[in-house]
Amino acid sequence: MAIEGGARPKDLARHVKTNRAFRAYIDLMDAADWLRGEMSDQLATLDLTMMQFRVMEALFRGGPQYQQLLSRRFDCSKQNIAQVLKGLLKAGAVRSDRCRLPSRPTGEPAREAWKRAGLRWQGRWISLLTLTPKGKRAIARVIGKHKKVVKAWMRVLDSREQQTLGRLCRRLREGDVVKFVRDIRVMDRDWFYG
Repeated sequence: MAIEGGARPKDLARHVKTNRAFRAYIDLMDAADWLRGEMSDQLATLDLTMMQFRVMEALFRGGPQYQQLLSRRFDCSKQNIAQVLKGLLKAGAVRSDRCRLPSRPTGEPAREAWKRAGLRWQGRWISLLTLTPKGKRAIARVIGKHKKVVKAWMRVLDSREQQTLGRLCRRLREGDVVKFVRDIRVMDRDWFYG
C-alpha cells in the first residue's frame, strides 16, 4: 500500500528515523564543537592546548602509556601526537623513554590487553610516556581549575541529565555496527534501484 508520493509506510518511517538521527547527530556535533571551543579558550589561559590537556590527563589518570596507543586513542596521526608531545617534553611535563616491547606478553591478562589494544609490534622499539613530577603538579592544578569551569557550563543540566548525557555518549561510542551496516545497505539499494 502506497501513500503520498508513492512512498510506502515502512519507507516513510525509515526516512523519519533517518532524519531524526541525523538531526540529533548535527545537534551533538554543534554542542561538542561549541563546548570544545569554550574549553579550549579556558585551557589557553593555562598555556595548554586541548590535545596537550587530553594527553596529560590520560597519563595522569592511566599512568605511563605508549605513544602509539595514545595516537590511536585520540584518533590522530603519529605525527600529530609527536607534535603535541614535543611541546610537553620541552616544558618538562612529560618524559619519553624508548623501550622494547617484549616479544610475547606473559600472562593471560597481558595477552588480552595487547589483543584489545591491537598491539602487533612485539619486539619493536617504542616510546613510553610518563608524566614528570612537574607535569603531575601542573595537570593536577589544571584539572582542578578545569573541573570548575566545566561544572559552570554543565549547570544548565541537572544531575540526572548530566548522568544521562554521559551514559548516552558512552552508548554512542559502543554503537550497533551490524544494524548500521544493514541500514546503509538498505538505503544504498533504495537509492540505486529507487
